[in-house]
Amino acid sequence: MAQVMLRALHASTRKSFTVQLTRGLAIGDPVPVNFKKTGEDPVIKEDSAYPSWLWEMTLPSLGELQAKDSNGQELTPKETRRLFQLKSTAKIKENNELSRS
Repeated sequence: MAQVMLRALHASTRKSFTVQLTRGLAIGDPVPVNFKKTGEDPVIKEDSAYPSWLWEMTLPSLGELQAKDSNGQELTPKETRRLFQLKSTAKIKENNELSRS
């Protein structure tokens, strides 16, 4: 049984809230992310109901970008920026862990 945590920002109060799903999501299940009083929760559809470009939207990970960079392949400006951001985030997390111990 999968546990999924969804984070959202309430429109009127600007406070974040978390919704916890304790079961797996299946086609036709509503996803409790609605924050409007009159709105409805979106329902999960078949994969074919979504546009094909949606499945190609994965961003490369830090490891993938570092491997590409170390192999001598040229990174695009967008990939270079993402690599820098991921390295910065990793360094910040590392420093935070060190300061907690």
